Amino acid sequence: AFLFLLKPLYSLPILSFVKLFSRFPSFDHLYNNGAVALVRFPFTLVSAAAAAILGIVLVEAQGGDEYNYIEKIMVVCTLGLPLFTALACLAEKIGWNKRNNLLIQFGAALLLAGYYFTLPPDIDDPFYHLQRYLLLNICFHFTVAYLPFLGGAQVQGFWQYNKSLFLRFLLAFLYSSVLYLGLVMAMLALDYLFGVDINEDSYMELWLLMAGIVNTWIFLAGLPRNLEGLNNVSDYPKGLKIFTQYILLSLVGLYFLILIAYEAKIIITWTWPKGWVSQMVLWYAVVGILSLLLLHPLREKSGNRWIKVCSKRFFWGLIPLVAMLFLAILARISDYGITENRYYVMAMAVGLTIVVLYFVFSKAKDIRIIPIVICVIALISAFGPWS
Repeated sequence: AFLFLLKPLYSLPILSFVKLFSRFPSFDHLYNNGAVALVRFPFTLVSAAAAAILGIVLVEAQGGDEYNYIEKIMVVCTLGLPLFTALACLAEKIGWNKRNNLLIQFGAALLLAGYYFTLPPDIDDPFYHLQRYLLLNICFHFTVAYLPFLGGAQVQGFWQYNKSLFLRFLLAFLYSSVLYLGLVMAMLALDYLFGVDINEDSYMELWLLMAGIVNTWIFLAGLPRNLEGLNNVSDYPKGLKIFTQYILLSLVGLYFLILIAYEAKIIITWTWPKGWVSQMVLWYAVVGILSLLLLHPLREKSGNRWIKVCSKRFFWGLIPLVAMLFLAILARISDYGITENRYYVMAMAVGLTIVVLYFVFSKAKDIRIIPIVICVIALISAFGPWS
């Protein structure tokens, strides 16, 4: 970071040593990718930095009602991370010029500012405001997944783009976590070996900097720039196929047998399903759909016809499980009334039903429908009389 800030000052003789470091490919690569990320996603990085700094202020303040407005600003800034990223990627995909890109993101900033004024003095009271924030977070994060590839025949590009998002997230998490742990060990060494008094809050503040700024910057620096060209990319990681085929699909098959056996027991004994079975069905559906999404690009290649067959049978097999899911949650609501948790299970059941019916009866089988349905369900669960 020190060299990154000093690189523009090469002309000063006293800083000529920086030129030595710039000759290393790793430093140039880091500098160029970091600078490009700052140009591509300025609003996202400003939001990340603001959220991290405000979090540090709250840690230093040790709570207090007078700092509630800072907490609300931080909440709004964290919503800006996925929202500004999605809009910036959309602008690049469509080919908007820099001026229009900044205008649309500035408009999004105004919407977030408007959301700030809807929040109560304490975001936890009433509690539904915090739930609404979490639902908006889910909605905006899934918007990043599909917005740049909405419309047209862009399924291949959509898959490659989300593969890049997923791998970049793992890489950024690894880098920032290792860096954080290394710095924590250094701070502990200074504390215990040299007697340097390090406040316990410093560890939390360091985590906020790593998670808010460093992790976000590393993630953004590796996002693909030529989004249009992803439609022509067909490479597929071999390790991903092995992991999905031999681990995820094996678990899906095991849980399918368990759930079908349990449903047969319900029919034979004529008893209502237990409430927790709804969670098993939802997790089974999540893991199964994720497995099929990971294998999706291989379904049309020779020797992989089984993937298309598996996909079709998987969604047909979900129909009786979804019926059992509705029976379980409706039984709990009938006996004990509706609560927030049961409402969300019902909302997820509705979303899963839409996805299952789409893949069973539609000829298109467009996988982009999945993040769109999740986004819509999260949004309508946050606002309106049905929320």
